[in-house]
Amino acid sequence: MFLTDGIYTPLLRSRILSAIMCMLLLASVAFVGWHVSALLGATAERHHVDRVTVSVLALARDISDLERGQHSFLLTGEEPFLAPYHRALRDIDSRIATLRSLVGADEASTRVVVRIASEKYRLAVFAGRTIALRRQGNAESALTLERQGTGWALTESIDTDIAVLLDGLQARQTAIAAGIDLHRDHVEWGLRAVVAISIVFMLRHFRVLRAFHDSPRRGRTTRNGASSGVNPVAGT
Repeated sequence: MFLTDGIYTPLLRSRILSAIMCMLLLASVAFVGWHVSALLGATAERHHVDRVTVSVLALARDISDLERGQHSFLLTGEEPFLAPYHRALRDIDSRIATLRSLVGADEASTRVVVRIASEKYRLAVFAGRTIALRRQGNAESALTLERQGTGWALTESIDTDIAVLLDGLQARQTAIAAGIDLHRDHVEWGLRAVVAISIVFMLRHFRVLRAFHDSPRRGRTTRNGASSGVNPVAGT
C-alpha cells in the first residue's frame, strides 16, 4: 500500500532524488574546496618565487656594484668611488645566504647558488688585490692585473649562473600562473554547480513540504466520511 498510494509514491521518489542531489551537492562542495586549497597553495608558491626573484636580482646588483666600484677606483684612485664596492661587499654574503635558504628545496638551484658563492669569494679576493695595489700607488700594476681578465671572467660566470636562476624562475612563474587560472576556473564552475544544485534541492524540498501539508486533509476527509456513516460511493 505504501508504494501504490497516490501521495506516497511521488514522495518516495522525491526522497530518492533529494538524496542524489544531496550527494551531488556535497561532491560539488568538495570539488570547490579542493581547488580553493590548490589555488591558495599556488598563490603562496607564486609569492615565494617572487621573493626568490627579488633576491636574485638584488644579488646581481651587488655583483655589478662590486665590479663597478673596483674598476672606478682603479682608474681614478679616489676613495669615494669605492662606496658601491664596500656596500656590495658588506651585503653580498647575507644576500647569498638568504637566497640559499629560499631555494633550499631545489637541489639544482642550490648547486647554482653554491657555485655563485664560490665565484663571488674568488672575485672579492681578486678585487681586493687590485685595490691594494692601487692604494700603494701601483696604478699600472693594478690595471695590468685587471686587464688579464680574471675578474671579468668571474663576473661573467656569475652573471651566467644568475641568468640560469632567472630563467628557471620565469618558467616556474609561467607554470604557476597557468595553474592559478585553471584552479580559478574550476572554482568558478564548481560554485555555479553548487548554486544550481542548491536551488533545485530547495525547490524539491518545498514540493515535499507541500505534499506533506496536503496529505492530512485528504486523510481527514476520508475518516470524516466513514465516521458519519455516509457511504462515499452511494452518498447515503
